[in-house]
Amino acid sequence: MNKQISLSIVAIIAFSAFISSCSKNGEDTPLANSRAVKIELNGNYTGNISLSYTNQNGIVIIDTITTLPWVKEIPYFNKVDSVKVSGISDDMGNLGSAGQSASVKIYSAGEEKASQSATADGTGVIKIPAVSYGL
Repeated sequence: MNKQISLSIVAIIAFSAFISSCSKNGEDTPLANSRAVKIELNGNYTGNISLSYTNQNGIVIIDTITTLPWVKEIPYFNKVDSVKVSGISDDMGNLGSAGQSASVKIYSAGEEKASQSATADGTGVIKIPAVSYGL
C-alpha cells in the first residue's frame, strides 16, 4: 500500500511539472511598464468620432467617442508588436463644425511616442490619419 501511495505522489508531481512546462513563454502576459500604453484623443471637435485602435490582443476595436477629451490605458500582451490608432466622424447625424480639430496621441512610460491631428472639413467631417507605435 505504501508503494501505491508513493507512486501516486510521484505521478502527481510529474503531472504538475508537465502542466507548468506547457506555458506560452509569456506571450499572453503583459510586461510591466514597457507594455503599458495610453491613448489620448483631445481637441475641440464636438461631433462623434469612430476611433479604431488595436487592443491588448492585437484586435482592432472601434469605439464611438462622443466627448473630448478621451483616454484609454492598455497593458499590451507580449504577442502584440504595435499599436495603431485612427479616427473618422462617420456618424452623419453627429458631426462637428467646420474648422474644429482633434488629435490622437500615444504614450508609453509617460512619454509621447506618436501623434496625429486633423481639422474638420467644410461639412464638419474629420478624418484623423492612422498613427502607430511599435512596442
